[in-house]
Amino acid sequence: MNEEFYYSPQKLLSYNCLFNFVEGERGNGKTYAFKKFCIDNFIKRNAQFIWIRRYSTELEDNSKFFDDIKDRYPNHTFKVTGYKYYCDDKLMGQAIPLSKGITKKSTPYPNVETIIFDEFLITNKHYHYLSNEVEQLFDLYSTIARTRDVRLFLLANSTSEINPYHLYFNININNNQRFIKVADDIILERTDTVNYRQVVQKTRFGKIISKTTYGKYAIDNEFANDNKSFIEKKSDNSTNRFNIVFNNQFIGIWLDLEQGKIYCSRKCNKMLPTYCITTDDMKPNYLILKSNANYLKLLKNGIEKGYIYYEDMKIKGYMLQVQKYLCIK
Repeated sequence: MNEEFYYSPQKLLSYNCLFNFVEGERGNGKTYAFKKFCIDNFIKRNAQFIWIRRYSTELEDNSKFFDDIKDRYPNHTFKVTGYKYYCDDKLMGQAIPLSKGITKKSTPYPNVETIIFDEFLITNKHYHYLSNEVEQLFDLYSTIARTRDVRLFLLANSTSEINPYHLYFNININNNQRFIKVADDIILERTDTVNYRQVVQKTRFGKIISKTTYGKYAIDNEFANDNKSFIEKKSDNSTNRFNIVFNNQFIGIWLDLEQGKIYCSRKCNKMLPTYCITTDDMKPNYLILKSNANYLKLLKNGIEKGYIYYEDMKIKGYMLQVQKYLCIK
Protein backbone atom coordinates (compact mmCIF):
# COMPACT_ATOMS: atom_id res chain seq x y z
CA MET A 1 0.00 0.00 0.00
CA ASN A 2 1.48 3.32 -1.11
CA GLU A 3 0.88 5.50 1.96
CA GLU A 4 1.72 8.64 0.02
CA PHE A 5 -1.73 8.46 -1.58
CA TYR A 6 -3.83 7.30 1.37
CA TYR A 7 -5.23 8.68 4.59
CA SER A 8 -3.02 9.06 7.65
CA PRO A 9 -4.38 9.79 11.14
CA GLN A 10 -1.22 11.50 12.42
CA LYS A 11 -2.55 15.06 12.26
CA LEU A 12 -5.81 14.02 13.93
CA LEU A 13 -3.93 12.26 16.72
CA SER A 14 -1.99 15.44 17.48
CA TYR A 15 -5.23 17.03 18.80
CA ASN A 16 -5.39 14.30 21.47
CA CYS A 17 -9.21 14.32 21.68
CA LEU A 18 -11.21 11.57 23.35
CA PHE A 19 -13.95 11.34 20.67
CA ASN A 20 -12.76 11.56 17.06
CA PHE A 21 -14.98 11.57 13.96
CA VAL A 22 -13.26 10.75 10.65
CA GLU A 23 -15.41 11.28 7.54
CA GLY A 24 -14.18 11.25 3.98
CA GLU A 25 -13.88 9.84 0.51
CA ARG A 26 -14.73 6.21 -0.10
CA GLY A 27 -11.70 3.92 -0.32
CA ASN A 28 -9.08 6.42 0.86
CA GLY A 29 -7.68 4.05 3.49
CA LYS A 30 -9.40 5.16 6.71
CA THR A 31 -10.12 1.62 7.93
CA TYR A 32 -6.67 0.36 6.93
CA ALA A 33 -4.96 3.26 8.72
CA PHE A 34 -6.72 2.53 12.00
CA LYS A 35 -6.12 -1.22 11.74
CA LYS A 36 -2.43 -0.35 11.50
CA PHE A 37 -2.75 2.07 14.42
CA CYS A 38 -4.31 -0.65 16.60
CA ILE A 39 -1.81 -3.34 15.61
CA ASP A 40 1.18 -1.05 16.17
CA ASN A 41 -0.11 -0.09 19.62
CA PHE A 42 -0.44 -3.73 20.57
CA ILE A 43 3.01 -4.74 19.30
CA LYS A 44 4.70 -1.77 21.00
CA ARG A 45 2.72 -1.52 24.25
CA ASN A 46 0.37 -4.50 24.51
CA ALA A 47 -2.55 -2.08 24.15
CA GLN A 48 -5.77 -3.79 23.08
CA PHE A 49 -8.65 -2.46 20.97
CA ILE A 50 -12.38 -2.90 20.39
CA TRP A 51 -13.74 -2.85 16.81
CA ILE A 52 -17.43 -1.93 16.57
CA ARG A 53 -19.87 -2.46 13.73
CA ARG A 54 -23.56 -1.68 13.97
CA TYR A 55 -24.97 -5.13 13.18
CA SER A 56 -23.63 -8.67 13.52
CA THR A 57 -24.30 -9.19 9.79
CA GLU A 58 -21.60 -6.61 9.11
CA LEU A 59 -19.13 -8.92 10.86
CA GLU A 60 -19.89 -12.00 8.77
CA ASP A 61 -16.52 -11.61 6.99
CA ASN A 62 -14.71 -10.94 10.25
CA SER A 63 -12.39 -13.93 9.62
CA LYS A 64 -10.77 -11.84 6.83
CA PHE A 65 -10.02 -8.89 9.13
CA PHE A 66 -6.24 -9.14 8.69
CA ASP A 67 -6.15 -10.17 5.01
CA ASP A 68 -5.29 -6.72 3.66
CA ILE A 69 -2.64 -5.87 6.25
CA LYS A 70 -0.93 -9.04 7.51
CA ASP A 71 1.81 -8.93 4.84
CA ARG A 72 2.97 -5.67 6.39
CA TYR A 73 4.03 -7.60 9.50
CA PRO A 74 6.05 -10.61 8.24
CA ASN A 75 7.47 -11.30 11.71
CA HIS A 76 4.07 -11.67 13.36
CA THR A 77 1.16 -14.07 13.04
CA PHE A 78 -2.50 -13.06 13.10
CA LYS A 79 -5.60 -15.08 13.79
CA VAL A 80 -9.32 -14.45 14.14
CA THR A 81 -11.45 -16.70 16.33
CA GLY A 82 -15.07 -15.67 16.31
CA TYR A 83 -15.09 -12.02 17.32
CA LYS A 84 -11.61 -12.11 18.88
CA TYR A 85 -8.37 -10.95 17.23
CA TYR A 86 -5.00 -12.48 18.09
CA CYS A 87 -1.42 -11.44 17.36
CA ASP A 88 1.27 -14.03 18.01
CA ASP A 89 -1.38 -16.09 19.87
CA LYS A 90 -2.07 -13.24 22.32
CA LEU A 91 -5.45 -11.54 22.52
CA MET A 92 -5.12 -8.19 20.74
CA GLY A 93 -8.73 -7.07 20.40
CA GLN A 94 -12.28 -8.04 19.70
CA ALA A 95 -15.25 -7.05 17.58
CA ILE A 96 -18.62 -6.07 19.04
CA PRO A 97 -21.90 -5.46 17.19
CA LEU A 98 -23.41 -2.28 18.64
CA SER A 99 -26.91 -3.73 18.21
CA LYS A 100 -26.08 -6.46 20.71
CA GLY A 101 -23.69 -4.55 22.95
CA ILE A 102 -21.92 -6.31 25.78
CA THR A 103 -24.02 -8.94 27.53
CA LYS A 104 -21.72 -9.21 30.55
CA LYS A 105 -21.29 -5.63 31.71
CA SER A 106 -19.16 -6.72 34.65
CA THR A 107 -16.44 -7.97 32.30
CA PRO A 108 -13.34 -5.76 32.69
CA TYR A 109 -11.36 -4.39 29.73
CA PRO A 110 -8.27 -2.97 31.50
CA ASN A 111 -5.95 -3.25 28.50
CA VAL A 112 -8.26 -1.65 25.93
CA GLU A 113 -6.97 1.79 24.93
CA THR A 114 -8.75 2.30 21.60
CA ILE A 115 -12.31 1.83 20.33
CA ILE A 116 -13.01 1.98 16.59
CA PHE A 117 -16.56 2.31 15.26
CA ASP A 118 -16.19 1.51 11.56
CA GLU A 119 -18.79 2.78 9.06
CA PHE A 120 -20.78 4.62 11.72
CA LEU A 121 -22.69 6.47 8.97
CA ILE A 122 -25.06 4.24 7.03
CA THR A 123 -24.37 3.69 3.33
CA ASN A 124 -26.65 0.70 2.73
CA LYS A 125 -30.30 1.73 2.44
CA HIS A 126 -31.36 -1.69 3.71
CA TYR A 127 -29.86 -0.85 7.12
CA HIS A 128 -31.09 1.75 9.56
CA TYR A 129 -29.75 3.46 12.66
CA LEU A 130 -30.57 1.88 15.99
CA SER A 131 -33.16 3.40 18.26
CA ASN A 132 -31.46 5.97 20.49
CA GLU A 133 -28.19 4.87 18.89
CA VAL A 134 -25.83 7.54 20.21
CA GLU A 135 -26.72 6.73 23.79
CA GLN A 136 -26.39 3.01 23.07
CA LEU A 137 -22.83 3.79 21.97
CA PHE A 138 -22.29 5.79 25.17
CA ASP A 139 -23.46 2.80 27.19
CA LEU A 140 -21.05 0.49 25.38
CA TYR A 141 -18.20 2.99 25.74
CA SER A 142 -18.86 3.35 29.46
CA THR A 143 -18.82 -0.42 29.95
CA ILE A 144 -15.44 -0.70 28.25
CA ALA A 145 -13.72 2.43 29.52
CA ARG A 146 -15.13 2.67 33.05
CA THR A 147 -13.23 5.67 34.47
CA ARG A 148 -10.30 5.44 32.03
CA ASP A 149 -9.65 7.68 29.02
CA VAL A 150 -10.18 5.30 26.10
CA ARG A 151 -10.04 7.04 22.73
CA LEU A 152 -12.96 6.51 20.39
CA PHE A 153 -12.63 6.86 16.61
CA LEU A 154 -15.77 6.88 14.47
CA LEU A 155 -14.97 6.22 10.79
CA ALA A 156 -17.27 6.71 7.81
CA ASN A 157 -17.62 7.65 4.18
CA SER A 158 -19.38 10.95 3.56
CA THR A 159 -22.99 9.88 3.09
CA SER A 160 -25.31 12.35 4.81
CA GLU A 161 -25.10 15.30 7.17
CA ILE A 162 -28.51 14.26 8.45
CA ASN A 163 -27.60 11.50 10.88
CA PRO A 164 -28.03 10.84 14.62
CA TYR A 165 -24.44 11.80 15.46
CA HIS A 166 -24.33 15.18 13.73
CA LEU A 167 -27.71 16.02 15.22
CA TYR A 168 -26.86 14.83 18.72
CA PHE A 169 -23.57 16.75 18.91
CA ASN A 170 -24.87 19.66 16.83
CA ILE A 171 -22.06 19.25 14.29
CA ASN A 172 -22.02 21.87 11.56
CA ILE A 173 -19.97 20.98 8.49
CA ASN A 174 -17.71 23.56 6.89
CA ASN A 175 -16.43 22.20 3.59
CA ASN A 176 -13.46 24.56 3.74
CA GLN A 177 -12.36 23.30 7.14
CA ARG A 178 -10.57 19.97 7.55
CA PHE A 179 -10.66 19.82 11.36
CA ILE A 180 -13.80 20.95 13.18
CA LYS A 181 -13.63 21.22 16.97
CA VAL A 182 -17.08 20.10 18.03
CA ALA A 183 -16.48 20.46 21.78
CA ASP A 184 -13.56 20.52 24.21
CA ASP A 185 -12.77 16.82 23.71
CA ILE A 186 -14.59 16.07 20.44
CA ILE A 187 -13.19 16.68 16.96
CA LEU A 188 -14.31 15.89 13.41
CA GLU A 189 -11.90 15.46 10.52
CA ARG A 190 -13.08 15.82 6.94
CA THR A 191 -10.31 13.84 5.26
CA ASP A 192 -8.40 15.60 2.52
CA THR A 193 -6.47 12.91 0.63
CA VAL A 194 -5.71 15.02 -2.44
CA ASN A 195 -3.17 12.62 -3.98
CA TYR A 196 -5.58 9.70 -3.69
CA ARG A 197 -8.36 11.75 -5.27
CA GLN A 198 -6.17 12.76 -8.20
CA VAL A 199 -5.11 9.17 -8.86
CA VAL A 200 -8.73 7.92 -8.81
CA GLN A 201 -9.86 10.71 -11.14
CA LYS A 202 -7.33 9.57 -13.75
CA THR A 203 -8.48 5.95 -13.77
CA ARG A 204 -10.94 4.81 -16.43
CA PHE A 205 -13.59 4.15 -13.76
CA GLY A 206 -12.89 7.52 -12.17
CA LYS A 207 -13.52 9.26 -15.49
CA ILE A 208 -16.84 7.43 -15.87
CA ILE A 209 -18.17 8.46 -12.45
CA SER A 210 -16.53 11.90 -12.26
CA LYS A 211 -19.69 13.83 -13.16
CA THR A 212 -22.15 11.57 -11.34
CA THR A 213 -23.64 11.76 -7.86
CA TYR A 214 -21.65 8.65 -6.94
CA GLY A 215 -18.46 10.35 -8.11
CA LYS A 216 -19.13 13.36 -5.90
CA TYR A 217 -19.44 10.97 -2.95
CA ALA A 218 -16.60 8.57 -3.80
CA ILE A 219 -14.09 11.09 -5.14
CA ASP A 220 -15.08 14.62 -4.14
CA ASN A 221 -16.02 13.85 -0.52
CA GLU A 222 -19.54 15.28 -0.81
CA PHE A 223 -22.51 14.00 1.19
CA ALA A 224 -24.17 12.03 -1.59
CA ASN A 225 -27.38 11.00 0.15
CA ASP A 226 -28.46 14.51 1.09
CA ASN A 227 -31.52 15.71 -0.80
CA LYS A 228 -31.12 19.48 -0.98
CA SER A 229 -34.68 20.16 -2.10
CA PHE A 230 -36.57 22.70 0.02
CA ILE A 231 -33.31 24.28 1.23
CA GLU A 232 -33.89 28.04 1.07
CA LYS A 233 -33.06 31.10 3.16
CA LYS A 234 -36.10 32.79 4.68
CA SER A 235 -37.49 35.73 2.76
CA ASP A 236 -37.26 39.34 3.94
CA ASN A 237 -41.05 39.47 4.19
CA SER A 238 -41.31 36.51 6.56
CA THR A 239 -42.30 36.93 10.21
CA ASN A 240 -41.27 34.79 13.18
CA ARG A 241 -44.58 33.45 14.55
CA PHE A 242 -43.37 30.89 17.11
CA ASN A 243 -40.43 28.62 17.91
CA ILE A 244 -39.95 24.93 18.50
CA VAL A 245 -37.16 23.26 20.44
CA PHE A 246 -35.97 19.76 19.67
CA ASN A 247 -32.87 18.03 21.07
CA ASN A 248 -31.94 21.38 22.69
CA GLN A 249 -31.97 23.09 19.28
CA PHE A 250 -34.17 26.17 18.82
CA ILE A 251 -35.86 26.49 15.44
CA GLY A 252 -37.73 29.63 14.50
CA ILE A 253 -40.91 29.11 12.47
CA TRP A 254 -41.33 32.03 10.04
CA LEU A 255 -44.30 32.74 7.76
CA ASP A 256 -44.32 34.58 4.47
CA LEU A 257 -48.00 35.16 3.73
CA GLU A 258 -47.33 36.71 0.31
CA GLN A 259 -45.47 33.65 -1.00
CA GLY A 260 -47.41 31.14 1.08
CA LYS A 261 -44.24 29.63 2.56
CA ILE A 262 -43.11 28.47 5.99
CA TYR A 263 -39.42 28.82 6.81
CA CYS A 264 -37.49 26.95 9.51
CA SER A 265 -34.50 28.97 10.65
CA ARG A 266 -31.85 29.12 13.37
CA LYS A 267 -32.89 32.73 13.87
CA CYS A 268 -35.70 33.19 16.35
CA ASN A 269 -37.08 35.56 18.93
CA LYS A 270 -37.00 33.58 22.17
CA MET A 271 -39.56 35.94 23.68
CA LEU A 272 -42.16 34.34 21.39
CA PRO A 273 -44.04 31.19 22.42
CA THR A 274 -41.73 28.17 22.38
CA TYR A 275 -43.04 24.65 21.93
CA CYS A 276 -41.31 21.37 22.73
CA ILE A 277 -41.69 18.31 20.56
CA THR A 278 -41.01 15.94 23.48
CA THR A 279 -40.90 16.32 27.24
CA ASP A 280 -37.10 15.85 27.12
CA ASP A 281 -36.74 19.54 26.20
CA MET A 282 -39.39 20.79 28.62
CA LYS A 283 -38.50 23.84 30.73
CA PRO A 284 -40.54 26.49 32.57
CA ASN A 285 -42.75 28.53 30.21
CA TYR A 286 -42.38 25.99 27.38
CA LEU A 287 -45.40 24.14 26.01
CA ILE A 288 -45.82 20.87 24.14
CA LEU A 289 -46.51 21.55 20.46
CA LYS A 290 -49.46 19.17 20.40
CA SER A 291 -51.20 21.48 22.89
CA ASN A 292 -51.62 24.12 20.15
CA ALA A 293 -53.89 22.72 17.46
CA ASN A 294 -53.40 25.71 15.10
CA TYR A 295 -49.60 25.65 15.12
CA LEU A 296 -49.56 21.86 14.89
CA LYS A 297 -51.89 21.95 11.89
CA LEU A 298 -49.78 24.69 10.28
CA LEU A 299 -46.61 22.58 10.45
CA LYS A 300 -48.35 19.39 9.33
CA ASN A 301 -49.90 21.10 6.31
CA GLY A 302 -46.59 22.72 5.38
CA ILE A 303 -44.80 19.38 5.45
CA GLU A 304 -47.52 17.33 3.76
CA LYS A 305 -48.31 19.89 1.04
CA GLY A 306 -44.73 20.95 0.35
CA TYR A 307 -44.58 24.61 1.29
CA ILE A 308 -42.16 24.36 4.22
CA TYR A 309 -38.51 25.31 3.65
CA TYR A 310 -35.34 24.86 5.67
CA GLU A 311 -32.42 27.22 6.20
CA ASP A 312 -29.82 24.45 5.78
CA MET A 313 -29.40 20.67 5.78
CA LYS A 314 -28.94 20.59 9.55
CA ILE A 315 -32.27 22.29 10.20
CA LYS A 316 -33.88 19.98 7.66
CA GLY A 317 -32.43 17.06 9.60
CA TYR A 318 -33.97 18.27 12.84
CA MET A 319 -37.33 18.78 11.17
CA LEU A 320 -37.24 15.28 9.66
CA GLN A 321 -36.93 13.99 13.22
CA VAL A 322 -39.77 16.28 14.30
CA GLN A 323 -41.96 14.77 11.55
CA LYS A 324 -41.68 11.35 13.17
CA TYR A 325 -42.98 12.67 16.49
CA LEU A 326 -45.83 14.44 14.73
CA CYS A 327 -46.71 11.18 12.93
CA ILE A 328 -46.13 12.68 9.49
CA LYS A 329 -44.84 10.26 6.84
